[in-house]
Amino acid sequence: MFATHYSELTDLENQISGAQNFQVAVEEAEKGIVFLRKIIKGGTDKSYGLHVAKLAGLPSKTLRIAQTKLKLLEKKRKAAANISAKKLSEIDQFSLFNNHKINPQTQPLINKLKELDLNKLTPLEALQTLVDLKKRF
Repeated sequence: MFATHYSELTDLENQISGAQNFQVAVEEAEKGIVFLRKIIKGGTDKSYGLHVAKLAGLPSKTLRIAQTKLKLLEKKRKAAANISAKKLSEIDQFSLFNNHKINPQTQPLINKLKELDLNKLTPLEALQTLVDLKKRF
Protein backbone atom coordinates (compact mmCIF):
# COMPACT_ATOMS: atom_id res chain seq x y z
CA MET A 1 0.00 0.00 0.00
CA PHE A 2 1.29 3.46 -0.83
CA ALA A 3 0.03 6.93 -1.55
CA THR A 4 0.67 8.73 -4.79
CA HIS A 5 -0.87 11.07 -7.30
CA TYR A 6 1.48 10.15 -10.14
CA SER A 7 -0.58 9.02 -13.10
CA GLU A 8 2.14 6.55 -14.11
CA LEU A 9 1.59 4.70 -10.84
CA THR A 10 -2.17 4.99 -10.71
CA ASP A 11 -2.21 3.50 -14.22
CA LEU A 12 -0.80 0.29 -12.72
CA GLU A 13 -4.35 -0.65 -11.77
CA ASN A 14 -4.91 -1.39 -15.47
CA GLN A 15 -1.67 -3.33 -15.80
CA ILE A 16 -1.33 -5.44 -12.65
CA SER A 17 -3.90 -7.95 -11.52
CA GLY A 18 -5.11 -7.10 -8.03
CA ALA A 19 -3.84 -3.51 -8.02
CA GLN A 20 -6.55 -1.05 -7.02
CA ASN A 21 -6.73 2.71 -6.56
CA PHE A 22 -8.55 4.41 -3.73
CA GLN A 23 -8.67 8.03 -2.70
CA VAL A 24 -9.81 10.15 0.20
CA ALA A 25 -13.00 11.98 -0.75
CA VAL A 26 -12.40 15.72 -0.92
CA GLU A 27 -14.72 18.67 -1.11
CA GLU A 28 -13.32 21.80 -2.69
CA ALA A 29 -14.81 25.07 -1.47
CA GLU A 30 -13.95 28.74 -1.82
CA LYS A 31 -12.29 28.68 1.59
CA GLY A 32 -10.14 25.66 0.76
CA ILE A 33 -10.16 21.88 0.85
CA VAL A 34 -12.12 19.65 3.21
CA PHE A 35 -11.06 16.02 3.55
CA LEU A 36 -14.26 14.08 4.08
CA ARG A 37 -12.65 11.16 5.96
CA LYS A 38 -14.15 8.75 3.49
CA ILE A 39 -12.20 6.37 1.24
CA ILE A 40 -13.65 5.91 -2.23
CA LYS A 41 -12.67 3.75 -5.19
CA GLY A 42 -10.57 5.28 -7.96
CA GLY A 43 -7.54 7.47 -8.48
CA THR A 44 -7.35 11.23 -8.61
CA ASP A 45 -5.82 13.65 -11.05
CA LYS A 46 -4.99 16.16 -8.32
CA SER A 47 -2.47 16.30 -5.53
CA TYR A 48 -3.47 17.70 -2.19
CA GLY A 49 0.01 17.43 -0.72
CA LEU A 50 0.33 21.14 0.01
CA HIS A 51 -3.06 21.12 1.74
CA VAL A 52 -1.98 18.17 3.86
CA ALA A 53 1.31 19.91 4.66
CA LYS A 54 -0.60 22.99 5.81
CA LEU A 55 -2.86 20.86 7.99
CA ALA A 56 0.24 19.18 9.42
CA GLY A 57 1.53 22.58 10.51
CA LEU A 58 4.49 23.03 8.19
CA PRO A 59 5.89 26.56 8.31
CA SER A 60 4.28 29.03 5.93
CA LYS A 61 7.68 29.79 4.38
CA THR A 62 8.09 26.11 3.49
CA LEU A 63 4.60 26.04 1.99
CA ARG A 64 5.34 29.14 -0.11
CA ILE A 65 8.55 27.56 -1.44
CA ALA A 66 6.69 24.33 -2.23
CA GLN A 67 3.93 26.28 -3.99
CA THR A 68 6.55 28.06 -6.11
CA LYS A 69 8.18 24.73 -7.02
CA LEU A 70 4.79 23.25 -7.85
CA LYS A 71 4.01 26.11 -10.23
CA LEU A 72 7.38 25.65 -11.95
CA LEU A 73 6.80 21.91 -12.28
CA GLU A 74 3.34 22.50 -13.74
CA LYS A 75 4.82 24.91 -16.29
CA LYS A 76 7.48 22.34 -17.22
CA ARG A 77 4.82 19.66 -17.55
CA LYS A 78 2.80 21.79 -19.95
CA ALA A 79 5.90 22.76 -21.93
CA ALA A 80 7.03 19.15 -22.13
CA ALA A 81 3.76 17.76 -23.47
CA ASN A 82 5.56 16.06 -26.36
CA ILE A 83 8.23 14.41 -24.23
CA SER A 84 7.94 10.72 -23.43
CA ALA A 85 6.58 9.70 -20.01
CA LYS A 86 10.05 8.58 -18.92
CA LYS A 87 11.65 11.90 -19.81
CA LEU A 88 8.76 13.81 -18.22
CA SER A 89 9.13 11.93 -14.93
CA GLU A 90 12.82 12.85 -14.90
CA ILE A 91 11.92 16.53 -15.26
CA ASP A 92 9.23 16.47 -12.57
CA GLN A 93 11.13 14.66 -9.84
CA PHE A 94 13.20 16.39 -7.20
CA SER A 95 14.59 14.89 -4.05
CA LEU A 96 13.97 15.96 -0.49
CA PHE A 97 17.34 14.63 0.60
CA ASN A 98 19.71 15.12 -2.34
CA ASN A 99 19.49 18.88 -2.46
CA HIS A 100 23.02 20.27 -2.66
CA LYS A 101 21.96 23.47 -0.89
CA ILE A 102 21.06 21.76 2.39
CA ASN A 103 21.51 23.96 5.41
CA PRO A 104 24.23 22.31 7.55
CA GLN A 105 22.06 22.87 10.63
CA THR A 106 19.39 20.56 9.20
CA GLN A 107 21.77 17.73 8.32
CA PRO A 108 21.33 15.95 11.71
CA LEU A 109 17.56 16.01 11.19
CA ILE A 110 17.92 14.59 7.68
CA ASN A 111 20.23 11.87 8.99
CA LYS A 112 17.74 10.95 11.72
CA LEU A 113 14.90 10.75 9.19
CA LYS A 114 17.00 8.50 6.95
CA GLU A 115 17.70 6.18 9.90
CA LEU A 116 14.01 5.61 10.69
CA ASP A 117 12.59 2.23 9.75
CA LEU A 118 9.06 3.29 8.91
CA ASN A 119 7.94 -0.31 8.50
CA LYS A 120 8.63 -0.99 12.17
CA LEU A 121 7.08 2.16 13.67
CA THR A 122 3.56 2.09 14.99
CA PRO A 123 1.47 5.20 14.29
CA LEU A 124 1.90 6.26 17.91
CA GLU A 125 5.68 5.76 17.75
CA ALA A 126 5.82 7.75 14.51
CA LEU A 127 3.90 10.61 16.12
CA GLN A 128 6.15 10.53 19.19
CA THR A 129 9.22 10.54 16.95
CA LEU A 130 7.92 13.67 15.20
CA VAL A 131 7.25 15.34 18.56
CA ASP A 132 10.80 14.48 19.71
CA LEU A 133 12.34 15.75 16.45
CA LYS A 134 10.33 18.96 16.66
CA LYS A 135 11.68 19.56 20.17
CA ARG A 136 15.28 18.86 19.09
CA PHE A 137 15.23 20.88 15.89
